[in-house]
Amino acid sequence: MKRSWAVFCSIAAALLLSGISASALSQFSGYFSGYYAPANWTKVVSNNPLYQNTAFINAGNAPQSLEIDGAVDALQQTSTPQLPPSIVDYTIVLGGSGLQPVAFGYLFNGAADAYDSAQLIYNDGSGVQVAAILSSVIGSQQTFAGSLQGGWTFGFRVYSNNDNLADSLVISAITEPSALAFLGLGAGALLFKLRRRLS
Repeated sequence: MKRSWAVFCSIAAALLLSGISASALSQFSGYFSGYYAPANWTKVVSNNPLYQNTAFINAGNAPQSLEIDGAVDALQQTSTPQLPPSIVDYTIVLGGSGLQPVAFGYLFNGAADAYDSAQLIYNDGSGVQVAAILSSVIGSQQTFAGSLQGGWTFGFRVYSNNDNLADSLVISAITEPSALAFLGLGAGALLFKLRRRLS
């Protein structure tokens, strides 16, 4: 009887933890690991071929954070945009189905003008849409929390009207992935308590 109960507890814990893992796969919390590791994202630089090779992704601090740097040229932004702008998109398909949580911290550093911005973008199959502007407070740490449809492509865009200093968007984790381990321990403790009660 005790052996069969132990087997039941093991199976139940495994099922519970697999459900937690599936949930973690679907959501994005700014943590660049597993499904959301940098190698699984796509970078596309467009609109200004002359300088697009100066735009890059700095994944040196992954999985805790990642930096998207816009293109740089020799022109200092003044009172009007220095066209054409450079656009850097960094995207991935959001895991899961139905509405999925998307939350992250971010810090945008750009020129002190109205021509540069960072954005949260998505594509539901009908083209790229802007879900949120991420540069409303330039140079200040901010957070975003919302939801997008699983299966959509989503990501980040740095839109630069080309300055002699790079615009940068730093995306950072706002949740600790090891929390999943604590949930697992909690599930194990709950099953142990139930077992003692039923013994």
